[in-house]
Amino acid sequence: MIDVFKILYKPKSILGLLIAGGILFLLIAGISIPVNKEVSQFFLSTGYSLLGIGIVGWLFFLLPSIVRNIQSLK
Repeated sequence: MIDVFKILYKPKSILGLLIAGGILFLLIAGISIPVNKEVSQFFLSTGYSLLGIGIVGWLFFLLPSIVRNIQSLK
């Protein structure tokens, strides 16, 4: 049996979930605009926050490999 918690506990998996959650919240915000603007604003701000944290985290993890690739080109 696959241990889901071992897979999800990896930092890259958590960052991927943050990005997916941010996109999901932005989609919910787009759907809920005609219904209630306050609810839509909450989902919009939360979605952007999750997406931003996820993307900055991914860049933090990818930065060492990007620097190595640039240095190997010289």
